[in-house]
Amino acid sequence: DDKMAKLVWGLIQNTRDPLEVSAQAAVSIMSQPETIISLLFIVYIGLLGLIIGSFLNVCIYRIPAGRNVAKGHSMCMDCGHNLGVRDLVPVFSWLFLKGKCRYCGSPIASRYAKIEGMTGMVFLSAALLRTNWIFLPWYDFSTEHVINMIKLLMLLVLGSVLIVTSMVQFDHGKGLKGSVLAVAVIGLLRFALLFFESPVAGKILISAALGASVCGLAVLLSVFFTGDVATDNEAAYRLSALRLRGFRSYFSPQRYAVRLSDALVLVLGFVLGFPVALPVAMAYVLFRAIFVVDRSVRYIGLVTAGFAWLSFAALSGGVF
Repeated sequence: DDKMAKLVWGLIQNTRDPLEVSAQAAVSIMSQPETIISLLFIVYIGLLGLIIGSFLNVCIYRIPAGRNVAKGHSMCMDCGHNLGVRDLVPVFSWLFLKGKCRYCGSPIASRYAKIEGMTGMVFLSAALLRTNWIFLPWYDFSTEHVINMIKLLMLLVLGSVLIVTSMVQFDHGKGLKGSVLAVAVIGLLRFALLFFESPVAGKILISAALGASVCGLAVLLSVFFTGDVATDNEAAYRLSALRLRGFRSYFSPQRYAVRLSDALVLVLGFVLGFPVALPVAMAYVLFRAIFVVDRSVRYIGLVTAGFAWLSFAALSGGVF
């Protein structure tokens, strides 16, 4: 019995020691003011993402309709009642109101809360992945800190643009021409910052060129998998693609949404760089090869945006 008791006590001690070490390490880390402030700043960026997500909902609804995104009150789609501050708290208003309008009781689509939550997650993940870019008060102020904060802001804007254009494409079957231009401008601004980052400028430019080349090849292969727009069934569509008849209808008005998707993938390769752009290019080619593009074009934006952010999170290197 004594031997058994000693054995059990030894096992308990061996189990407790690592736990104590881990607990002491956690307390030591959390006792450092810079760690706490860094975590609070990351949480703040995530909450900022929820607020921006609410604005993105407005953009997704109003931009295709040609309405001004900066003017006008948010209102219930059913009763037309202007929404108050209590009704517009991202995610939480939808939860507290149980998905219903406060004034008429009509159901509110959960997609608004989902987009707000998704934007918050994108912002939070960007801050976590690039914590070293966050400027904190005890740092010695330098040009490097300013550049890093600008790059973090660029990432947040890039994520917002991808959310808006992918959701507009999902709703209306075509993306936004302005989103292609916006992503290209983000890339150009990123390269302008290389003036202050001369040690890594060459590496970044090569990465961007390789990323654009990979996505350019993906677009060319995708055009090969595109069938003739005039076909009336999937078998004829596949056959026309093998006969390269899709090239003839690629520049037809019916294929405008497809061309926008191709352009977005191309500029994303330029902005993300290699190897981050590689999974995006591969996913794009597979999607275009498996699905008939004229029926599935509304999903291409979601696939592109999703793989762009996942590959950025999983892979190191690239332009950012």
